[in-house]
Amino acid sequence: MDGFCEPYWDEETQQWLYGAAAREKRIKELGGVDNIINEAGRVGGEAALEHFMDSIETEKRNNFRLVSE
Repeated sequence: MDGFCEPYWDEETQQWLYGAAAREKRIKELGGVDNIINEAGRVGGEAALEHFMDSIETEKRNNFRLVSE
């Protein structure tokens, strides 16, 4: 099941929203579909870059150990 369709308490209207109404409210609060996609891409890109930089640092450390032994 789509987690965005789970029941949602709407503070603005003081009522529970279900299904598509809950999904639409969550999407609206997150700035719309385009913003959600952009944010997911940004976060994913940052995570990939961090992983890459960590792997370079690990490789440098491993190479240093091999040379210095």
